[in-house]
Amino acid sequence: MAWTRLHGKLAQGYRVASGPSADYPYGALDRQRPLFAARGLDLSEYFNGTLNVDISSRTFAMQKPEYTFERVEWTDLHPPETFSFSRCKVVYRDVEYDGWVYYPHPETKLRNFQNPSLLEVIAKSIPNIQYGDELDVLVNDEEIAIQPQPIDGGLPQKEESQPRLSRNQLIIGISAAVVLLLLIGIGLFLLFDRKPEAGSKLPVLELGYCDAGDIRPCIVSFSLDADNQMLVNLLTPTASYPDFYLIISTDSEENRYECTRMVGFPTHVYCTGKQMSPGLMLNFSLFAVKDDHLLAQGTFSIIGLMLITPVVETTATIPGTEITTPTSLLLQTPTPTPGLIVLPTLTPTYPNLTSYPNPTAYP
Repeated sequence: MAWTRLHGKLAQGYRVASGPSADYPYGALDRQRPLFAARGLDLSEYFNGTLNVDISSRTFAMQKPEYTFERVEWTDLHPPETFSFSRCKVVYRDVEYDGWVYYPHPETKLRNFQNPSLLEVIAKSIPNIQYGDELDVLVNDEEIAIQPQPIDGGLPQKEESQPRLSRNQLIIGISAAVVLLLLIGIGLFLLFDRKPEAGSKLPVLELGYCDAGDIRPCIVSFSLDADNQMLVNLLTPTASYPDFYLIISTDSEENRYECTRMVGFPTHVYCTGKQMSPGLMLNFSLFAVKDDHLLAQGTFSIIGLMLITPVVETTATIPGTEITTPTSLLLQTPTPTPGLIVLPTLTPTYPNLTSYPNPTAYP
């Protein structure tokens, strides 16, 4: 492997990778890293953020990256994106750190324009690094093409009208390209975000318990409410997934469960209906409300019906905050207790907002 050494300066990016921002209510890498791992690239040992290295004297272009992941559906806020990765090394204060050049393809990235002279890198944790610090990045010249940055200027012109005309043409060309990209982006958003029409049929997917990296509807858990009605808690792949109802059947009976999306979490759905016994093999089927089309189905047993009774033994205070949390919770799974309301609690978790480096070097 032949390395090309690039000298640059650490710059501030859009700050969407490591934590919540104006664009996303969560860190982008928190959502993306499990999807990358499922496709063969494990980034768990690297810092949960990116270094934006300004190599303004040069530009770069991906040509044969080690990994390219097409159409990754990592958020409901815009259509899928394509990502490429090329192995690299970061040299800071004469210490080398392993890393990857992280490249969201601009043709699929509808948010946050990326300067071709700004190299985005995921690296091992680098102590005390700050915005404005100088550093070097070693890139694989077989995978990344490096070119000098064009310099404005040239031979003197006899008439000022000629360079002015060129600038006007450039401005018109850029404006037309921006309008075209906006129209393409709006078209892609409408194409991928719309719900299926009555005449269109989605493929029937296998329904089962959720696991890491699921891109299908799946079941999270079963629980009971105060009326001994069973709650089936599900996740859907996207917020635009069709509204559906659930049918649970055996050889002798069939029961319908009405399903509702959770307010504020449109990919979380709970279905309510008759209590079924754990251990029995049951047939589960999801049908679209609009046209009764079969969306997903599977045959498996209920592992258990969850009753959650919080029992506070002591409280622990998180240093520097006013928040106290119970140190133990008792999870019971016996016969339901009359009057006990057991509802699924789905609380979104967000990444630790502790800045790194000081004050914040990874966007």
